[in-house]
Parts: sequence; C-alpha cells; structure tokens
Amino acid sequence: MFVTLLVLIIFLFVILLSGMYVGPGLAFLGIIGFEYFMPRSAGMIGNIIYNTSASFTLSAIPLFMVMGEIVLNTDLSKSLYRGISKLLTPVPGGLVHSNIASSAIFAAISGSSVATAATIGAIAFPEQKKRNYPIKLIAGSLAAGGTLGILIPPSITMIIYGSMTGVSVGRLFVAGIIPGIILALMFMAYIYFYAITNQDKMPKIEKIAFKEYVITSFIIWKDIWPIILILITIFVGIYGGFMTPTEAAAISVIEVLIISFLLKKLTFNILKESVVNALKTSSMILFIVVGASVFGNIISMIKLPANLCNLVVTSEVGPYSILFYVVCLYVFLGCVMSATAAIVLTLPITYPLMVNVAGFNPIWYGVLIVILNEIALITPPVGMNVYVIYGISGEKNMGTIFSSIIPFLIIMIIFMIITIIFPQLVLFLPAKMVN
Repeated sequence: MFVTLLVLIIFLFVILLSGMYVGPGLAFLGIIGFEYFMPRSAGMIGNIIYNTSASFTLSAIPLFMVMGEIVLNTDLSKSLYRGISKLLTPVPGGLVHSNIASSAIFAAISGSSVATAATIGAIAFPEQKKRNYPIKLIAGSLAAGGTLGILIPPSITMIIYGSMTGVSVGRLFVAGIIPGIILALMFMAYIYFYAITNQDKMPKIEKIAFKEYVITSFIIWKDIWPIILILITIFVGIYGGFMTPTEAAAISVIEVLIISFLLKKLTFNILKESVVNALKTSSMILFIVVGASVFGNIISMIKLPANLCNLVVTSEVGPYSILFYVVCLYVFLGCVMSATAAIVLTLPITYPLMVNVAGFNPIWYGVLIVILNEIALITPPVGMNVYVIYGISGEKNMGTIFSSIIPFLIIMIIFMIITIIFPQLVLFLPAKMVN
C-alpha cells in the first residue's frame, strides 16, 4: 500500500509541476492508474466522466456563477457597497468595516471568494486609499473578507463537497450561515480595536447626528434591496425545504434578470459577458471535478482509502489525532495548489478517515474543509485572494500585501479552533431544517 501511495504522489506532483492543467492532469493520472492496476475496468472511464458531469447538484455551479456575474456587471454590487458604507462610516474603523460587511453579503450571492475579493476590492480600494486609510488594513480586510465567499452560502466549494460525498448541499449551505456571520464579526471586531488603538493612523471619524443616521439607515435600502431580496429567496427557499440548491440557483438567476431589467441596468452585451465569464469559470471547476472523479475512482478500486482506514483503526489513533493530521495536510496543500484542487484530490481519502473512522459529523467536516480553504486563500505562496488585492492595489512591494493578512490569518485559525471545540455552531441550523 505504501509503495502504491508513494508512486501516485510522485506522479501527481510531476504532473502538477509540469504546468499541465489540474483537471486534465488528474484525469490523465487516473487513466494511467486504470490501465496499470485495473485494465479490465478501463471501459468504466467514459461512464465515470458522464455520471460526474451530468450531476444535478453540480449544475448549481454555473447558475450561481451567472447570477454573480450579472450582479457584478450591472453595478448592483456598487450599489450594495455604497449603501453599506453609508451605514458604517460613523463606526471606528469607518469604511474598512464596509469591506467585511459588503464582502459577506456579496459572498452570499457569488459563491466565489476570488470574485468577492476582486469585486469589492475594485470598488473599495481606490476610495479608501484616497481617504488615507492604512494600506495594510485595507488590503488585509479585503483579502480576508473575500474568503467569506466560500463559507457564507451559496458556496461553490460546498457544492463540490456535497456532490463528491453525497452530503446534502442544502444542509451544508445552512450550516455555513452562523460560522460565516461569526467570522465576519470577528474581522470587524479586530478592525474596531485597531481603529481605537491607532487613531493617529486613521482618518477622522465622520460624526453624524442620530436623526440623520436614522434617516440614512432607511435611505440605504434603495441601494441594497435587490441583493437582500435575492438572499431571502435563496435562504428561505432552501431552509424552508421549498427548493433544492440547484432550484434556488435557477430561480435567483431569473430574479436578478428581472430586477436588473426593471432598474434599466441590463443590456444584451452585459448578459452575454456574464454568461461567457460564468461559462469559463464553471468549465474550469467542472474539469477539475471530473478529473478528480476519474482519479478518485481508481484510488477507491485499488482499496487505498479502505486499507488506510484499516491501518488507522488497528494503530488505535485517536479521532483528534486524525483531525490534527488532516488539518496539517490541508494547510500544506493550500500553500502549494488551489483550494478546489486540494479538496477534490484528497476527499476520497480524508472523508472515510474523518467520518467513518474518527466519527466526525459529515456536515461539520464539510464546513471545516471550507474554513481550511479560506485559510489557503490568504496563505503564501498560492494565496489567490492576496494576489487579487495586490493587482488592484497598485503596490510595488508584494511583501506589504502579504504581511497585511497576518492578523486576519490569526483570527481565522482561532475561529477554526472555536468550531472544533463547539461543533454546534455549525450543526444547530441544519438540525432545524425542514426536509
């Protein structure tokens, strides 16, 4: 078993380091595995590819992508940021709070961390830099806020996890709500603490009379109501048991089309650009999933996960020891490859270990993987969100941007520990769902 595992790992890294795309690379390795280990079963490859790509669950990915692209290209995202910033300007930390709040809300319709960081960053960075907010605070809050895109539902990562494990995607979505809100509040608490302890580095707080603030609180609804309406449709539909995630995605696409048309923001070119961009991103993700499915099937057929589970059982390793090694694995992989690739590559092995052997709840484990992916998105050298913010910022020193995420990275690690100690933060809402 160890020789087989070592050979697969070596071949895997050779393929990834060769510059080959991750999806075709995994499929190629899987095909070689079938030809070498199971030549009589090689005819199954076509069925594996078809059954994976024809998944009803995975069809939610392009639908949510289209919705997010329409929101971005029709400037509904700019209206969202404008409304949130008006509400949070008087709070110590000012506009930086709106980075987190806007990212949290936009995350709930885009499902993508990189898209969230790019969208909110492009709107927020120039404005806050002009007002002399600290560059590190702006960059760190935008990169970290963007990670909320895969934790607050709908989440592309959760859809992939659910499709690969058979866990309910709807329950995964609902499980991410409380952790997502808590993490966003922890980010904002740090910004507040930084603002009151570094007043000399922050612009002066814009004081607003209470009456004027109340009026502003009502006025901002004209900027944020389209996004709030879409969110209500998704959450109520899934939580109430009225829709599957795929159905919620389809209805929300129709909803955003109607809203943007009525607001006279939708044109044929915007619709075309949104669909093409969503198609490109969805194709990339689905290629990875299909390739990983071929690779995962050959791993299962040579009984590598089963043998590994038996080895762990006979060695009497405790559940939290298994958890520690799995966490270390994902942190390491997150530093050298994309988070999506790390998940689809390792799930066939780590899922049986964590759920069947260690006895952890599969929904809780799904949220834990999402949190680990969030950490990967801001850790070097493959911290995608940090590179996005670096490109937007115009800064010449990459080290400045990477150092800006250190406080937020520490917060995320603390938050991960909290979810391990208190799993009910994740499991409370799914237990209350209507089937």
